[in-house]
Amino acid sequence: MNREKQNKAKSGKASGKQRKDKPKRKPKQQSGALKVKMKPKTQQRHKARRAGNRVFMYDPSSKDKDKFKKECSEFAPKYPLEGPISVSMTFSMPRPKSHYRTGRYSHLLKENVPSLHVSKPDIDNIIKFYLDAMTGSFWRDDASVCTIEASKIYSEEGLVEIEYWNSPE
Repeated sequence: MNREKQNKAKSGKASGKQRKDKPKRKPKQQSGALKVKMKPKTQQRHKARRAGNRVFMYDPSSKDKDKFKKECSEFAPKYPLEGPISVSMTFSMPRPKSHYRTGRYSHLLKENVPSLHVSKPDIDNIIKFYLDAMTGSFWRDDASVCTIEASKIYSEEGLVEIEYWNSPE
């Protein structure tokens, strides 16, 4: 009889109350933004190196990624985002010297210079670099990024602007 009471007490049946399963909480709505003054970098292709009978794969962009991580660590959220994530990126490329006038007016832009950057580096390689660099500190996995808006523009100096938020499900 004693054991039956103990079992009932453990299961919550003795007092007539049953345990309710706690519903899973949705991840908190999080967002953030960062601006880093640097010329936008691109993701380089992974390379292979031979050492005897072995082949080692390495990422030639890893040093640049580490440098970017250090510069933007102050903007990182306390916990990495989870769930569907949306990202907006603006890459400001420094203008080439040919966009400026000469001589006394060398600080002024020529007429009819473009505002959008339409030459190399490719925007998809730039996006990949920053998504990979921010993985682990800003979000758990870059595969959870479901929406991306990105643009390349000209400006006086290089600048990377990234805004991110949890997408509603």
